[in-house]
Amino acid sequence: MNKNIQEYTYIQDSLNQSFIFYVDKQHNLIFNELKTDNNYTNTKIVKSNVADFAANIDKNNKLHLLYLLNSGELIYAVYLNKTWEENVVRKLDPRSNRYKYLNLFIHESHISIFYAFTNIINTNLWSIEHITKDSTYWSKKTILSVFSGKNFTPFYLDKDKFGNIFLIYRAKEYTTNHIYYTFYNIFNKEWVKAPAKISSSEIDNISPYLFIDSRDNIHVLWYSLDDNDYLLTYKQLSPMRQSKYHWTEINLPKITNSSYPPIMFEKNNKLYIVCIGEDKIHCLVSENYGLNWNLENEVSLNDRPIHLIKHFCNITSTNIHNKIHHCYGSINDDHIYFYLGENLNEQSITDKISSSFLENEQQVNSNLVEQKEQINTQNIEEDPLMNLKNDIVENQNELINALNSIEENSTSLKEVIDTITNIQKDIEVIKEKITTIEKNQNTKKKLFNF
Repeated sequence: MNKNIQEYTYIQDSLNQSFIFYVDKQHNLIFNELKTDNNYTNTKIVKSNVADFAANIDKNNKLHLLYLLNSGELIYAVYLNKTWEENVVRKLDPRSNRYKYLNLFIHESHISIFYAFTNIINTNLWSIEHITKDSTYWSKKTILSVFSGKNFTPFYLDKDKFGNIFLIYRAKEYTTNHIYYTFYNIFNKEWVKAPAKISSSEIDNISPYLFIDSRDNIHVLWYSLDDNDYLLTYKQLSPMRQSKYHWTEINLPKITNSSYPPIMFEKNNKLYIVCIGEDKIHCLVSENYGLNWNLENEVSLNDRPIHLIKHFCNITSTNIHNKIHHCYGSINDDHIYFYLGENLNEQSITDKISSSFLENEQQVNSNLVEQKEQINTQNIEEDPLMNLKNDIVENQNELINALNSIEENSTSLKEVIDTITNIQKDIEVIKEKITTIEKNQNTKKKLFNF
């Protein structure tokens, strides 16, 4: 990955006001406010001696900011009345450890902080930590520890409609780098114990990227070594299709690269992949949520500056089929440009491109929840066949428990779905037995009453 990519965070609120955060070469955390016409109105230094930062926005238009000082204080701040209200999350130890890749996630009232760190004595071993906050306290847990080599590359996160968090990262297995996937269940507040390796080949793999679309399909992109070039590779995990909860590899047009990570976003029911290779910016598009991809556009890089821009927007709309977390572009003192979708040529932010990238609305429409409600509303009258009917109640309770939490030894959502499916089959078999026995009893009663 190109270490010279400068990262920015761009945020737009529901009032169409925009904000930009970045760390300059003097380690100052810069905060730019823009008017609705996107002219810069206010540039401030939030804090000096900043090692890393992350920013986000909630549904109430409050800006949230996380930053790590070189002295080790991890600070969490909320922007209220034109001032930052700060509190210290915890004191880290930069003299003994190296810290990278701060991430800040907000879902309803849930706040999650992520970062990776390694001890300077053994920089081959890296850990990813997760900090959450309840009403009063911050609590920390280590998600995983991996051998990755001295240059641990960025991990990426995304969430589904419920707020479950998914994580993709690269780790070394012997001499080969592989791509791994794990997730956090927001209901039982636990991470899966055993992450899944999704790069199946024995060749080297780099630069993973994760995206979850508005239908909760999970998409992972990365580059795999192929004949001395790194070839763009793509897999998806779908909760709805015939291959649900199985990773499926899907062919892409041939694109090679090793310097810039690929990114994906959703716009107007279409998925887009933007990647950089062979001195060009390429755009792939899928109109069927990742089953097929076509090369839609590509332009020469020339001397274009390349900035990786984190993108957050809380504009609400009836169209939920738009979602973006990252884009490539360039930022200078006067303008912001994105290299996007249908037109990869520089597009000014004044063209209101960002208004079409909406945060995915929180809709609870899962088939699992519907099944739970249907089973809970079943009303089976008491009769002499209480043993069989008690079996139904026990299976109903087991189904509810399976919906509310993932068992500790579960390694994937597939196991939970399989458990639920088996329980439902058992319920249907028991119901059929009850119906058959009741019919036989009614027949006997008629014979004796004759």
